[in-house]
Amino acid sequence: MSKVPAGVSDVPALPSTTIRPGDRRYPAMSRGFNQRWIAEPEYVRLVRTPDEVAAALTTA
Repeated sequence: MSKVPAGVSDVPALPSTTIRPGDRRYPAMSRGFNQRWIAEPEYVRLVRTPDEVAAALTTA
């Protein structure tokens, strides 16, 4: 597990969030500023820690 930075409370880590089509947040999370490149990913993963990043990359 990753270390908690100094000054951050010891709040338990939440699991990463997966946003899929049909979720009201999906359009905002799957669009960037450059509208020439429109993506339609299967899901968007919101991660909070380096360990969650590693897990997301392993399952991608």
